[in-house]
Amino acid sequence: MNVNWRGAILYFLILLVASALIFGLFPTQRHLQEVPLSQVVTDVDDGLVKSIKVKDSDLEITYEDGKTVASRKEAGVDLTKTLLGLGVNPVALDDVDESNGCMSMVPGSHLWGREIDFLHTLKDFKDMPAEYKGHKIEVRLCPVPKGYVHYHHPLTWHGSHANHSGRPRRAIAFHYMTQDTVYVESGNHIMKPYITVDDGEMLQGEVFPRVWPQ
Repeated sequence: MNVNWRGAILYFLILLVASALIFGLFPTQRHLQEVPLSQVVTDVDDGLVKSIKVKDSDLEITYEDGKTVASRKEAGVDLTKTLLGLGVNPVALDDVDESNGCMSMVPGSHLWGREIDFLHTLKDFKDMPAEYKGHKIEVRLCPVPKGYVHYHHPLTWHGSHANHSGRPRRAIAFHYMTQDTVYVESGNHIMKPYITVDDGEMLQGEVFPRVWPQ
């Protein structure tokens, strides 16, 4: 009996693809619960949001409890302030984990006000107390894969560990500021030589572009 092997193989492949589509062997797009952006803004202010991914007009929001929902840009709701509520976003150029000194953070600490003077008394995250001014402290390692973005509020207690791996730990950091941010001349920062405004004026200029015009 003559067998058309080429035709049989082609038929088998077509059958395999059709079965995969029918029975869901291929991963399909996740259908997330959609919530209003105004609710997301409130949740960011309450310290409930862990991260936000933005693509065009679509947002994917991951909460501290692991739940992930979707949202969209909403008329009358300032998306910029929502992202500013998470603050700083380093873009990892290398895989960053515990071995090469990824950051540790204390979730919810951005709600406790400016406590930098206390943090400067600590030599290491291992010296962190279990409680501070009635707030329970939980230190979390925050590994970031290469190419990923990590958002955090600037007041979140955070810091990097020593790199003992021999591998690099490179990243690009973007700091977002609201229009209420003013220059404090008495302070010191790596960007101070580029500031052109006077003490007490809104921080702006060529190297401080406006990323979300009102």
